[in-house]
Amino acid sequence: KHDLRYVFILNRLLPPTTRVLAWSSISPDFSARFNCKHRHYKYFFTSHGLDVSLMQSAANHLVGEHDFRNMCKLDPGKQITNFHRCVMRAQINPLSPESDGDNRVYVFDLVGSAFLYHQVRHIMAVLFLVGTGVEQPSIIPALMNVFHAESDSSTKSPLPLVDRKPEYQMADALPLMLWDCAYADSDVTWQTDGDGTESDEHFLTAATQYHSPPPQYFPFSQTGLTPYTLPHSTSGREAVLGVPLGAGTYKRNARYIPLLERKRLYHVDVANERWRIGRGSKYSKQKTPDDGTE
Repeated sequence: KHDLRYVFILNRLLPPTTRVLAWSSISPDFSARFNCKHRHYKYFFTSHGLDVSLMQSAANHLVGEHDFRNMCKLDPGKQITNFHRCVMRAQINPLSPESDGDNRVYVFDLVGSAFLYHQVRHIMAVLFLVGTGVEQPSIIPALMNVFHAESDSSTKSPLPLVDRKPEYQMADALPLMLWDCAYADSDVTWQTDGDGTESDEHFLTAATQYHSPPPQYFPFSQTGLTPYTLPHSTSGREAVLGVPLGAGTYKRNARYIPLLERKRLYHVDVANERWRIGRGSKYSKQKTPDDGTE
């Protein structure tokens, strides 16, 4: 019995931003989530106003097993206490030719065994801050230094203790893609039907209808200025800094406040306890079995 051409059939029905590359038969107890060995995310962006080399220097600090509580969305409802995750690769690669200049398209490839809630978007937001020039690459190891004072391996200088997450906005979701989930050879046997594979360029082309042209903004990295030497406009007001958040969106500020000087959220233990006492207790009461009393 011949298998149907599943790849061809499904891709004819799917929108251009969704592609099936291969298929596999699986065992009844297979779990796409728990059998996954590692996950590969891609985040697409343009280099407009960004120092990509600085972003890569910051991304290099991500590789290895670290505590990422300051680079994810904390959800007390899940009562998570272990924020250690292992990143296997964090690489920024160009997709468009160098002739595109300041609007060259790049992709951030992030591979890890597992990820926390919105972890990739938070990491990308911090990389944008580094690329814009308002934060140094050392902000990454600083945000991962949650238990005791350590030294930055690149500068040997002591890192600040950051046991609570600073307030900052995560990057936009549109350019983020879960690119691949890897499984053991014993779990899956991928099969194609000759329909071909799709490249990064395919998805970039398919997604262009959703991307607005990048607006003009005031990047530090192109001027050599610092957050404390912003020029004043003729109206007497400071120039506005626009930090990219992905997908043509920007966070605009008249004065940039460094991450480590910002207001901090509750400590994870405190946030979890507050949820257990508040919404958690109400939720548990709702789930209490009916004992027949009124």
